[in-house]
Amino acid sequence: MLAEVTQKNLYNLIPYKAAKIASAIQCDRKMGLKQSLLTFYHSKAYRLLEREETKLWHASPAQIYTEYLVETPNVKRHYQNGPRHSKLTPFTDQIQAWHQQGKTLREMAVELKQYGCLTTVQNLSLFWRKIDKKNKGKSAINNS
Repeated sequence: MLAEVTQKNLYNLIPYKAAKIASAIQCDRKMGLKQSLLTFYHSKAYRLLEREETKLWHASPAQIYTEYLVETPNVKRHYQNGPRHSKLTPFTDQIQAWHQQGKTLREMAVELKQYGCLTTVQNLSLFWRKIDKKNKGKSAINNS
């Protein structure tokens, strides 16, 4: 009789599946067994397999290989505001005004949340440095 599979005893099922999947990788990608095993161990499929709640251990090694390890074509990344454009750009003037008022970055992040722009203090800090750098460059040109 089979015992119930839990996170504690799941490790008993993984070596068999890992060996079968590694041999499939070895055949398809023409690499050594050790390298194919390492490829599998560093994959998303393995991370899912070692977690009992995903129930991936129910699937056969062939299913795991075809669903999770077969390379998918590259999908172009969609940029909301275009490449290299921050979602904070529309709020540049407001951020500068808040800075003049002496607001902290944390306070600015809370204010932006009210406008529907979720961001972090770190992101605001990086954005502010870029704004400040541009402003210093413009003032140097105007003073010349």
